[in-house]
Amino acid sequence: MILRKILSLFFLGVLFSQQSILLDEIAAVVDDEVVLLSDVVLSANALAAQENVDPNTSPNKYKNLLLKSSETMIEQLVIIKMTKIDSVTVLEKDVERALERQVQNIISESGSKETAEQLLGRKISEFKRSYKNDMEGKLIAEKYTSQLTRNIQ
Repeated sequence: MILRKILSLFFLGVLFSQQSILLDEIAAVVDDEVVLLSDVVLSANALAAQENVDPNTSPNKYKNLLLKSSETMIEQLVIIKMTKIDSVTVLEKDVERALERQVQNIISESGSKETAEQLLGRKISEFKRSYKNDMEGKLIAEKYTSQLTRNIQ
């Protein structure tokens, strides 16, 4: 009986190990940093929620948001690489505030928290957790470009 259970578990393990499971895809690589497709989709979903774009009824607009999101993320990674040389940082509380503003904008544009979650494809708390690093990168990039343009004037 025990031998049968062990063999069953072994065969199940072999069966499942034969199937490849795609967890995510690489959308872009900047130096040693990777932009994941799931991050691009998350960003595009946030933009879609803010701009009231339904991917099902407006696939072309949504495709443009996907492209815009990927370009923005690549640009941010390039700028972040540059900011490491100049040691540009942002405070955690500023990231939290910006993230909360983003969420409130999404909820306001979509009409309700439930609709926002539906458009984002996840709960608001999950969105905040997933989007936090992106928001930090966005703020660092904004701060760096602001410093650059201030020095030009």
